[in-house]
Amino acid sequence: QLTDWAGLDAGALYAPDGKSVFFVSDRDGDERLYRLTLDDRKVTPITREDRAVGGLKLTPDRTRVAFWQSGPEGGLFTVPVAGGSPTRILRRPGTYSLGNESEFDFSPDGRYVAYRDTLQGSGYYYWESATNVFILDTKTGVTTDVTRLAARHGSPKFTPDGKYLYLYSDRQGDGIYAISLADDFGRPGDEDLKYEAPKGVPSVEIRFDGIERRIRRLATGGFAGELAMDAKNGDAIMLRDGDVHRLPYGGGDLRRITNGGGVGGFEPSADGDSLLLLRNGKLQTLNLRAPGNPTTDVAFRAEWLRD
Repeated sequence: QLTDWAGLDAGALYAPDGKSVFFVSDRDGDERLYRLTLDDRKVTPITREDRAVGGLKLTPDRTRVAFWQSGPEGGLFTVPVAGGSPTRILRRPGTYSLGNESEFDFSPDGRYVAYRDTLQGSGYYYWESATNVFILDTKTGVTTDVTRLAARHGSPKFTPDGKYLYLYSDRQGDGIYAISLADDFGRPGDEDLKYEAPKGVPSVEIRFDGIERRIRRLATGGFAGELAMDAKNGDAIMLRDGDVHRLPYGGGDLRRITNGGGVGGFEPSADGDSLLLLRNGKLQTLNLRAPGNPTTDVAFRAEWLRD
Protein backbone atom coordinates (compact mmCIF):
# COMPACT_ATOMS: atom_id res chain seq x y z
CA GLN A 1 0.00 0.00 0.00
CA LEU A 2 1.56 3.25 -1.17
CA THR A 3 -1.02 5.83 -0.03
CA ASP A 4 -3.49 6.02 2.84
CA TRP A 5 -5.74 8.94 1.88
CA ALA A 6 -9.34 8.14 2.79
CA GLY A 7 -10.66 9.61 -0.45
CA LEU A 8 -9.71 9.06 -4.08
CA ASP A 9 -6.20 7.96 -5.10
CA ALA A 10 -6.39 6.50 -8.60
CA GLY A 11 -5.06 6.43 -12.15
CA ALA A 12 -1.53 5.40 -11.10
CA LEU A 13 1.19 5.69 -13.75
CA TYR A 14 4.75 4.55 -13.05
CA ALA A 15 7.65 6.71 -14.21
CA PRO A 16 9.95 4.81 -16.59
CA ASP A 17 12.75 4.59 -14.01
CA GLY A 18 10.39 2.93 -11.51
CA LYS A 19 11.29 5.43 -8.80
CA SER A 20 8.06 7.42 -8.74
CA VAL A 21 4.35 7.15 -9.48
CA PHE A 22 2.00 9.78 -10.85
CA PHE A 23 -1.61 9.57 -9.70
CA VAL A 24 -4.84 11.54 -9.37
CA SER A 25 -6.25 12.40 -5.94
CA ASP A 26 -8.91 14.57 -4.33
CA ARG A 27 -6.93 14.97 -1.09
CA ASP A 28 -6.66 18.76 -1.53
CA GLY A 29 -9.91 19.51 -3.33
CA ASP A 30 -10.70 18.55 -6.89
CA GLU A 31 -9.02 15.63 -8.69
CA ARG A 32 -5.46 16.95 -9.02
CA LEU A 33 -2.24 15.37 -10.26
CA TYR A 34 0.41 14.23 -7.78
CA ARG A 35 3.83 12.57 -7.87
CA LEU A 36 4.83 9.97 -5.27
CA THR A 37 8.50 9.06 -4.82
CA LEU A 38 8.73 5.43 -3.78
CA ASP A 39 11.85 5.54 -1.61
CA ASP A 40 10.43 8.01 0.92
CA ARG A 41 6.68 7.92 0.03
CA LYS A 42 6.74 11.71 -0.38
CA VAL A 43 3.71 13.10 -2.24
CA THR A 44 4.20 16.27 -4.28
CA PRO A 45 1.33 18.13 -5.98
CA ILE A 46 1.85 18.74 -9.70
CA THR A 47 -1.33 20.70 -10.34
CA ARG A 48 -2.66 23.04 -7.66
CA GLU A 49 -5.83 24.42 -9.19
CA ASP A 50 -9.27 22.95 -8.43
CA ARG A 51 -9.54 21.69 -11.99
CA ALA A 52 -9.90 17.95 -12.44
CA VAL A 53 -7.35 16.02 -14.47
CA GLY A 54 -7.43 12.66 -16.24
CA GLY A 55 -6.03 10.60 -19.09
CA LEU A 56 -2.46 10.17 -17.78
CA LYS A 57 -0.10 8.85 -20.45
CA LEU A 58 3.65 8.87 -21.13
CA THR A 59 4.95 10.70 -24.20
CA PRO A 60 6.72 8.48 -26.79
CA ASP A 61 10.20 9.43 -25.54
CA ARG A 62 9.03 8.53 -22.01
CA THR A 63 10.37 11.81 -20.57
CA ARG A 64 7.04 13.51 -19.85
CA VAL A 65 3.56 12.69 -18.58
CA ALA A 66 0.64 14.01 -20.64
CA PHE A 67 -2.81 14.64 -19.18
CA TRP A 68 -6.05 16.53 -19.70
CA GLN A 69 -6.99 19.33 -17.29
CA SER A 70 -10.46 20.82 -16.93
CA GLY A 71 -11.56 24.43 -16.90
CA PRO A 72 -11.88 27.44 -19.20
CA GLU A 73 -8.09 27.41 -19.66
CA GLY A 74 -7.94 23.63 -19.74
CA GLY A 75 -6.61 21.30 -22.37
CA LEU A 76 -3.75 18.88 -22.86
CA PHE A 77 -0.68 19.38 -20.67
CA THR A 78 2.67 17.68 -20.19
CA VAL A 79 5.03 17.62 -17.21
CA PRO A 80 8.55 16.12 -16.89
CA VAL A 81 8.65 12.69 -15.21
CA ALA A 82 11.33 14.10 -12.89
CA GLY A 83 8.78 16.66 -11.68
CA GLY A 84 8.28 20.30 -12.48
CA SER A 85 5.63 22.65 -13.81
CA PRO A 86 3.06 21.53 -16.40
CA THR A 87 3.08 23.01 -19.90
CA ARG A 88 -0.10 23.29 -21.94
CA ILE A 89 0.33 22.05 -25.52
CA LEU A 90 -3.34 22.23 -26.58
CA ARG A 91 -5.98 24.66 -25.36
CA ARG A 92 -9.27 22.79 -25.15
CA PRO A 93 -11.72 24.05 -22.49
CA GLY A 94 -13.88 21.32 -21.07
CA THR A 95 -14.52 18.93 -18.24
CA TYR A 96 -12.21 15.97 -17.77
CA SER A 97 -11.94 13.36 -15.06
CA LEU A 98 -10.82 9.79 -14.61
CA GLY A 99 -12.81 7.62 -16.98
CA ASN A 100 -14.28 10.63 -18.78
CA GLU A 101 -11.29 12.03 -20.63
CA SER A 102 -10.94 12.29 -24.39
CA GLU A 103 -8.75 9.73 -26.12
CA PHE A 104 -5.46 10.98 -27.56
CA ASP A 105 -2.21 9.62 -28.95
CA PHE A 106 1.20 11.02 -29.84
CA SER A 107 2.92 10.24 -33.13
CA PRO A 108 6.05 8.10 -32.67
CA ASP A 109 8.31 11.16 -32.97
CA GLY A 110 6.17 13.14 -30.53
CA ARG A 111 5.47 15.98 -32.96
CA TYR A 112 1.78 15.33 -33.56
CA VAL A 113 -1.13 14.60 -31.22
CA ALA A 114 -4.31 12.96 -32.48
CA TYR A 115 -7.38 13.43 -30.31
CA ARG A 116 -11.16 13.13 -30.39
CA ASP A 117 -13.38 16.19 -30.12
CA THR A 118 -17.15 16.65 -30.09
CA LEU A 119 -18.89 18.57 -32.85
CA GLN A 120 -21.19 20.66 -30.68
CA GLY A 121 -24.74 20.91 -31.97
CA SER A 122 -24.28 18.22 -34.61
CA GLY A 123 -26.98 16.01 -33.07
CA TYR A 124 -30.64 16.68 -32.29
CA TYR A 125 -29.84 15.82 -28.67
CA TYR A 126 -26.49 16.57 -27.09
CA TRP A 127 -25.75 12.87 -26.62
CA GLU A 128 -26.22 12.37 -30.36
CA SER A 129 -23.44 14.81 -31.25
CA ALA A 130 -20.83 13.55 -33.69
CA THR A 131 -17.15 13.25 -32.76
CA ASN A 132 -14.28 13.85 -35.13
CA VAL A 133 -10.56 13.18 -34.84
CA PHE A 134 -8.17 16.12 -34.99
CA ILE A 135 -4.38 16.26 -35.24
CA LEU A 136 -2.33 18.94 -33.49
CA ASP A 137 1.07 19.89 -34.86
CA THR A 138 2.98 20.78 -31.70
CA LYS A 139 5.59 22.72 -33.71
CA THR A 140 3.12 25.10 -35.35
CA GLY A 141 0.21 24.89 -32.91
CA VAL A 142 -2.18 24.23 -35.83
CA THR A 143 -4.99 21.68 -35.43
CA THR A 144 -6.66 19.92 -38.37
CA ASP A 145 -9.88 17.92 -38.52
CA VAL A 146 -8.75 14.77 -40.35
CA THR A 147 -12.13 13.00 -40.51
CA ARG A 148 -14.53 15.83 -41.47
CA LEU A 149 -17.75 13.87 -41.31
CA ALA A 150 -20.69 14.10 -38.91
CA ALA A 151 -20.24 10.59 -37.53
CA ARG A 152 -18.64 9.00 -34.50
CA HIS A 153 -14.86 8.76 -34.52
CA GLY A 154 -12.54 8.00 -31.63
CA SER A 155 -9.63 6.09 -30.07
CA PRO A 156 -7.01 7.40 -32.54
CA LYS A 157 -3.73 5.47 -32.61
CA PHE A 158 -0.65 6.07 -34.76
CA THR A 159 1.01 3.00 -36.24
CA PRO A 160 4.55 2.47 -34.93
CA ASP A 161 6.03 3.29 -38.37
CA GLY A 162 4.19 6.64 -38.40
CA LYS A 163 2.46 5.99 -41.73
CA TYR A 164 -1.16 5.55 -40.64
CA LEU A 165 -3.61 6.67 -38.01
CA TYR A 166 -6.06 4.00 -36.86
CA LEU A 167 -9.39 4.87 -35.25
CA TYR A 168 -12.85 3.55 -34.44
CA SER A 169 -15.76 4.95 -36.43
CA ASP A 170 -19.30 4.29 -37.65
CA ARG A 171 -18.92 6.52 -40.74
CA GLN A 172 -19.61 3.61 -43.12
CA GLY A 173 -20.63 1.09 -40.52
CA ASP A 174 -18.95 0.23 -37.22
CA GLY A 175 -15.34 -0.74 -37.54
CA ILE A 176 -11.67 0.13 -37.40
CA TYR A 177 -10.47 2.57 -40.04
CA ALA A 178 -7.03 3.75 -41.16
CA ILE A 179 -6.06 7.19 -42.43
CA SER A 180 -3.00 7.30 -44.66
CA LEU A 181 -0.96 10.22 -43.38
CA ALA A 182 1.11 10.99 -46.46
CA ASP A 183 0.40 8.66 -49.39
CA ASP A 184 -2.77 7.79 -51.26
CA PHE A 185 -4.39 4.39 -50.85
CA GLY A 186 -4.75 2.32 -53.99
CA ARG A 187 -8.09 0.79 -54.83
CA PRO A 188 -9.22 -1.85 -52.31
CA GLY A 189 -7.63 -5.16 -53.25
CA ASP A 190 -4.95 -3.57 -55.44
CA GLU A 191 -2.29 -3.54 -52.74
CA ASP A 192 -1.32 -5.17 -49.49
CA LEU A 193 0.13 -2.83 -46.92
CA LYS A 194 3.54 -4.05 -45.81
CA TYR A 195 4.91 -3.34 -42.36
CA GLU A 196 8.56 -2.74 -41.64
CA ALA A 197 9.46 -2.31 -38.00
CA PRO A 198 11.15 1.08 -37.64
CA LYS A 199 14.82 1.24 -36.75
CA GLY A 200 14.96 4.05 -34.28
CA VAL A 201 12.35 6.80 -34.09
CA PRO A 202 10.59 7.41 -37.42
CA SER A 203 10.14 10.97 -38.62
CA VAL A 204 6.41 11.35 -39.24
CA GLU A 205 5.27 13.26 -42.31
CA ILE A 206 1.63 14.30 -42.72
CA ARG A 207 0.11 15.69 -45.90
CA PHE A 208 -3.02 17.40 -44.61
CA ASP A 209 -4.37 18.37 -48.02
CA GLY A 210 -7.19 15.91 -48.75
CA ILE A 211 -6.36 13.75 -45.73
CA GLU A 212 -10.06 13.23 -44.93
CA ARG A 213 -10.39 11.33 -48.23
CA ARG A 214 -7.48 8.99 -47.52
CA ILE A 215 -9.42 6.71 -45.19
CA ARG A 216 -10.18 3.01 -45.44
CA ARG A 217 -12.08 0.53 -43.28
CA LEU A 218 -9.86 -2.32 -42.08
CA ALA A 219 -12.30 -4.36 -39.96
CA THR A 220 -16.03 -4.36 -39.29
CA GLY A 221 -17.90 -4.62 -36.01
CA GLY A 222 -18.01 -2.97 -32.62
CA PHE A 223 -15.03 -2.77 -30.31
CA ALA A 224 -14.34 -1.53 -26.78
CA GLY A 225 -11.56 0.44 -25.12
CA GLU A 226 -8.51 1.97 -26.74
CA LEU A 227 -6.45 0.44 -29.49
CA ALA A 228 -2.90 -0.75 -28.83
CA MET A 229 -0.19 -1.38 -31.41
CA ASP A 230 2.40 -4.17 -31.62
CA ALA A 231 5.60 -2.42 -32.72
CA LYS A 232 7.26 -5.67 -33.83
CA ASN A 233 4.70 -6.72 -36.44
CA GLY A 234 2.37 -3.72 -36.78
CA ASP A 235 -0.73 -5.57 -35.54
CA ALA A 236 -3.50 -3.62 -33.82
CA ILE A 237 -4.75 -5.09 -30.54
CA MET A 238 -8.24 -4.42 -29.22
CA LEU A 239 -11.12 -5.70 -27.10
CA ARG A 240 -14.23 -7.26 -28.60
CA ASP A 241 -16.94 -9.24 -26.82
CA GLY A 242 -14.82 -9.55 -23.68
CA ASP A 243 -11.79 -11.03 -25.45
CA VAL A 244 -8.56 -9.64 -26.88
CA HIS A 245 -8.19 -9.68 -30.66
CA ARG A 246 -5.40 -8.98 -33.14
CA LEU A 247 -5.84 -7.19 -36.47
CA PRO A 248 -2.99 -7.56 -39.02
CA TYR A 249 -1.29 -4.42 -40.30
CA GLY A 250 -3.36 -2.97 -43.11
CA GLY A 251 -6.44 -5.06 -42.31
CA GLY A 252 -7.47 -8.68 -42.72
CA ASP A 253 -9.06 -11.30 -40.53
CA LEU A 254 -9.41 -10.58 -36.82
CA ARG A 255 -7.80 -13.24 -34.65
CA ARG A 256 -9.01 -13.89 -31.13
CA ILE A 257 -6.07 -14.39 -28.74
CA THR A 258 -8.05 -14.99 -25.53
CA ASN A 259 -11.08 -17.20 -25.06
CA GLY A 260 -13.94 -17.30 -22.59
CA GLY A 261 -14.51 -13.55 -22.26
CA GLY A 262 -14.21 -11.65 -19.02
CA VAL A 263 -11.44 -9.30 -20.12
CA GLY A 264 -12.27 -5.79 -18.97
CA GLY A 265 -9.07 -4.10 -20.06
CA PHE A 266 -5.42 -4.58 -20.91
CA GLU A 267 -2.12 -2.71 -20.92
CA PRO A 268 0.93 -3.55 -23.08
CA SER A 269 4.22 -4.15 -21.29
CA ALA A 270 7.09 -1.70 -21.74
CA ASP A 271 8.91 -4.09 -24.11
CA GLY A 272 5.72 -4.85 -26.05
CA ASP A 273 6.09 -8.62 -25.67
CA SER A 274 3.15 -9.15 -23.31
CA LEU A 275 -0.14 -7.73 -22.13
CA LEU A 276 -1.33 -7.21 -18.57
CA LEU A 277 -4.99 -8.23 -18.49
CA LEU A 278 -7.74 -7.44 -16.02
CA ARG A 279 -9.93 -10.51 -16.30
CA ASN A 280 -12.87 -11.38 -14.09
CA GLY A 281 -11.40 -9.22 -11.34
CA LYS A 282 -7.96 -10.82 -11.52
CA LEU A 283 -4.64 -9.82 -13.10
CA GLN A 284 -3.06 -11.97 -15.78
CA THR A 285 -0.13 -11.63 -18.16
CA LEU A 286 -0.52 -12.75 -21.78
CA ASN A 287 2.55 -13.69 -23.81
CA LEU A 288 2.28 -12.15 -27.29
CA ARG A 289 5.27 -14.06 -28.67
CA ALA A 290 4.69 -17.63 -27.49
CA PRO A 291 2.53 -19.99 -29.58
CA GLY A 292 -1.06 -19.95 -28.39
CA ASN A 293 -0.52 -16.73 -26.42
CA PRO A 294 -0.58 -18.39 -22.96
CA THR A 295 -1.78 -16.45 -19.92
CA THR A 296 -0.38 -16.56 -16.39
CA ASP A 297 -2.13 -15.42 -13.23
CA VAL A 298 -0.37 -12.62 -11.35
CA ALA A 299 -0.04 -13.53 -7.68
CA PHE A 300 -1.17 -10.64 -5.51
CA ARG A 301 -1.61 -10.37 -1.77
CA ALA A 302 -2.08 -7.25 0.34
CA GLU A 303 -2.84 -6.43 3.94
CA TRP A 304 -5.07 -3.46 4.69
CA LEU A 305 -4.22 -1.79 7.97
CA ARG A 306 -6.79 0.49 9.51
CA ASP A 307 -6.91 2.16 12.98
